[in-house]
Amino acid sequence: MLLASSKPPIRATSRPSIAFYNVKQRVSTPLRKPALPFRSIPRRPSIFPRPAAATADFGAIPPSTTATSVSAFPIWARLTSPYDKEIFKLAIPALFSMLLDPLMGMVDTAIVGRLGTEPLAAVGLSTVLYNFSNFIWNFLLYTTTPRIAAAVSKDDRAGVSKITAQGLWVASAIGLVMTTILWTQCPRMFTGMGATPGVLEHAVPYLRGRCIASPAILMFYVLAGTFRGFKDTMTPLMAGVISNIVHLGLDIALVFWLGMGVTGAALATSLSHWATLIVLGALVMRKGYLKLPDLYTPPKWSDVAPTLKNGVFLSTRSILAMSMLMWATKLIAGFGAVSLAAHEILRQIWVFSNQAFTCLDIATQSLIAFYLGRDDKPSAAAVFRRTLSLTLVAGVVIMCALLYSQSMLPSIFSRDPAVISKAAMVLPLIAAFMPLDAAASVMDGVLLGSQEAAWMSRTMIVTATCCAVGLTMGQRAGWGLLATWVVIKFLTVGRLIGNAWKIWSAESPLGKDFASGRDTIVPVASAEAVSGNTIEHVNGHSATTSAVNGARNVDEQHAEKVNGVVNGSKAGEGEEIDASSAAPASASPSREG
Repeated sequence: MLLASSKPPIRATSRPSIAFYNVKQRVSTPLRKPALPFRSIPRRPSIFPRPAAATADFGAIPPSTTATSVSAFPIWARLTSPYDKEIFKLAIPALFSMLLDPLMGMVDTAIVGRLGTEPLAAVGLSTVLYNFSNFIWNFLLYTTTPRIAAAVSKDDRAGVSKITAQGLWVASAIGLVMTTILWTQCPRMFTGMGATPGVLEHAVPYLRGRCIASPAILMFYVLAGTFRGFKDTMTPLMAGVISNIVHLGLDIALVFWLGMGVTGAALATSLSHWATLIVLGALVMRKGYLKLPDLYTPPKWSDVAPTLKNGVFLSTRSILAMSMLMWATKLIAGFGAVSLAAHEILRQIWVFSNQAFTCLDIATQSLIAFYLGRDDKPSAAAVFRRTLSLTLVAGVVIMCALLYSQSMLPSIFSRDPAVISKAAMVLPLIAAFMPLDAAASVMDGVLLGSQEAAWMSRTMIVTATCCAVGLTMGQRAGWGLLATWVVIKFLTVGRLIGNAWKIWSAESPLGKDFASGRDTIVPVASAEAVSGNTIEHVNGHSATTSAVNGARNVDEQHAEKVNGVVNGSKAGEGEEIDASSAAPASASPSREG
């Protein structure tokens, strides 16, 4: 065991040396005299208090490793990030929440697929139209969340209740209008989409059964935004789980036991949406987020106009994207019921797989908005790099899984060999684009978090124009299902190019340094690969460390910054640091000098 020496302190010289660390003891010795292994020293209380920033619940940068693990396992340190805890805290509940809605659709598709090819094709046609009617109003979620969060930061509970009530009024009004339009005009809409008489016979009752849930879905957006404003993602998740249980039970009872066919499947889905709304409504009032008197009076136009105005850009983008998908569905409907049924299977697999990226999109949006709000662009850039790498890995994994199950997945949704064969033929294309879908999704989160909705709308206008040209050519040339899906993927490529152009441009929301590549955020421990000098891990929670111009400076007489690398000098051998209060220098990111 090494003990404190009476020798004078060793100062940093030009001669390289390496620091060997123990959890309880820090000793720097020349490379020629390795001093491992150490015996542990009993822990003593830290003399450094933890600052408030270190215990903050949201946005605090958690230490990813200890000083020992960073120096002893540099590869593992590079595979993790100090932002991982915050990212997964937001992404995991969001993932399960986002999976619930497509899971409902997949349950409907699997059950209706047992009824025949034409009912399955009718469900596919109806689902595209119905999702379009609701998707264009999802800005209610994205505009409610920041308003609620602002009121919460001011401890304005009355404001929270009023904002929630205003959103519910807007959502219910829009939902009733959409229900009326879909109920009365769905036969004309399906005819215009090229549905055959056999498909039309099942599509009309299915859509009428689904559209009665439009007000519930839009009001759910508002209530979910309210809970997100309180940083509560578990409550909407639990309500969604209850909804799925109700949905599955009603599907079995109405479709098989009562023999209601596609109408029973539609009613099962709609009633489950209303069950979700009832549960969330009861919880939002129980927690005091909504007061009933605020619901008695309709809001003034001046109160809701800002919300509607902010949603114009997002709605424009959604309308263009869904319009291209509906156009492609109409084109595929002309190929026959088999192609339309295969298209519905492919669409369900595509939407379900994309939820793995959407949850990281939500986490990226929240963290980017937080760090840019406090003008911390280096941290925002680090979050983006981390979520981008995570989504690319997820995209590759999903791609491999889809390729492996190419012939098995379609058989879950249909027993028609022709439908299974067509779906299996196109599935490799969807799998190959999964990494690109992943990157485009996370970049969406960056632009939404930095309030670049106008740029996203312009990007979608250009992308949708290219997609429309491709669909027009396909319609004239009589392209098949595979070629039509190639054109659909223009939406992914266009989003990816447009988002990347903005993020890496001179006007990047992450700063000019990010666009030029000069803001690379690395843990201080990674400087071991740059310099042979003794590198000292500094207590990240003490007052001895400060950031100057984005680089780590140690503000005591023991260390100084040289060429962007923290060079530490020992104050004396045997100096002890309490491991419970010490954090690695990598816990707080720095920029290279």
